[in-house]
Amino acid sequence: MSKTSPILITALFIFSAVFVSAGCNPRKTPAHTITPTLPTRTPASTRTPAPTITLLPSETPLPPPTIEPTHTPFPTPEVDFSSAKFYTAGFLPDWRFFIAIQAEGEMKGDYTALVDKTVTYKCEILAAYPKRLYCSGPLRRMNDWVNYAIYQTGASQPVFQSKVFIPPIDSLNRYLR
Repeated sequence: MSKTSPILITALFIFSAVFVSAGCNPRKTPAHTITPTLPTRTPASTRTPAPTITLLPSETPLPPPTIEPTHTPFPTPEVDFSSAKFYTAGFLPDWRFFIAIQAEGEMKGDYTALVDKTVTYKCEILAAYPKRLYCSGPLRRMNDWVNYAIYQTGASQPVFQSKVFIPPIDSLNRYLR
């Protein structure tokens, strides 16, 4: 074995100690300087306008009902039909039919009848029967009930309305003989 000098061993020991201590100590790196940024003012928030209420059109109030009667554009009937009643009906030649209405007082004025809302009958007052109104026109149908309404000429409201039964053809044969 060779003898190593104690100086060499001591130097080696110091060198190793410095080397080990240098590796264990953290290196001092130059510190990065961070420049602080000063806070800037943020702009004040703008307010969003609140939704506005859009009013709906208001209803126009109706005037209060009046107690006074209003005038109607219909002519007043010349005859009181409130107590009038069906008098008779029957067949006429050429497939025609008639309806007679009788009132308590004498008939006055001009009238027409509407049968089944489609057929117009001409109405007349016969001199021999002044309390009766005779309306005649084309035969609408037989063996069935037929609605009719009587109107004063120029009016749109009936003064009298009812229905009449038109008998079957067998009854017609008696009238035609």
